[in-house]
Amino acid sequence: VDGKRWWRGMVEEERRRLEATTTTSHAAEVQESGPSHLFILSHGLSGTSKDLSFLARTLKASGEKFLVHLPAVNERRTGDGIHKGAARIAEEIIQLVTYKPSLKKISMIGHSLGGLYLRYCMALLWELPMGQGKEHAGRICGLEPVHFVTTATPHLGDPHGFSNAHAPKLIKEWIGKTMGKSVQEIFWEDKSSDFPLVPAMALDPVFLTPLSSFPVRYALAGIWGDPLVSFEGALLELNTDVAKHPKNGVRTKIMYTYVARHLEGAEHVLYEHQVKPAEAADASGLEENLTRSLEEWQRGGQQRWSPLILLMADSLNRCGWNKVAVDFRSKNPLKWLPINHARLCANEKPLFRPISWMLSDGQAIMQDLAVKLVGKE
Repeated sequence: VDGKRWWRGMVEEERRRLEATTTTSHAAEVQESGPSHLFILSHGLSGTSKDLSFLARTLKASGEKFLVHLPAVNERRTGDGIHKGAARIAEEIIQLVTYKPSLKKISMIGHSLGGLYLRYCMALLWELPMGQGKEHAGRICGLEPVHFVTTATPHLGDPHGFSNAHAPKLIKEWIGKTMGKSVQEIFWEDKSSDFPLVPAMALDPVFLTPLSSFPVRYALAGIWGDPLVSFEGALLELNTDVAKHPKNGVRTKIMYTYVARHLEGAEHVLYEHQVKPAEAADASGLEENLTRSLEEWQRGGQQRWSPLILLMADSLNRCGWNKVAVDFRSKNPLKWLPINHARLCANEKPLFRPISWMLSDGQAIMQDLAVKLVGKE
């Protein structure tokens, strides 16, 4: 493997390890009947398996054909790197597929860092032979890809610091050391490599091919009130106009190509836009883009991040996305607090119980999402 493309060796090594685990199932525990569609719901940084519980309950109520799984393997372990968190989720998916042969389809939903976990995880499981007579070509762990959803995920990383706040380099380095390798990778501060992991995940076909295999991709982000993840990075929208909303005075990013929709049963407004998949570039074209990015990084380092991040956004947008920008509107007197990172997914982390009444506004968003996912089943 080319030394500059160091992540490929890491992916291949982990894939070999995972493939070995597919041959160690216990036949006595296998359940032949059951649900056909697996939903994986992954929490983010410092999260818990309870974070996406509301969405999980909503999906489970839609029918017995869904198996909704909230991995707990990354609780208290989200600081050790994107690849390690992704590998732990991949192991759980293999176990579920092994013991429930009735599963035929897979959908993945990730909040914040959880979205990056799942983008890496699908590369580990892409076309992984599962045995049991399961087809693996074009499959993820032997399952047909259906939906991929992210809520407030930093798809482009955050080379400036939290939410494009342009934090000084020393502060970024201190935050990264304090919060662990995963945050260092999001900040493009991973020191153990010649090229950051998050840009690699946006440019290399190793990651783009499985992502493109999902016929439906959603990216959700709050327009305001998220101090952790930038709106632009979560929606892959780098060309937005900023306008002042005439009713509530919120500085709202309005995209002329987006269509506003008032959410039924709530005051929120959703701005929706569909980016259709571009014609798939051939492998040589993707490799040329990647090589050019590697050379540019080597020449200019992090001082020349702007051309690279534009290329990353273009590369990911070519997969095609249904983008949803959420303008939270509420009679809640504390609605202006910067808690929309948690509110967007109606986060039910036990730590948030005292303020659950402020985060419950996000339930309408998650219900609307569940209707879309179930309706396209």
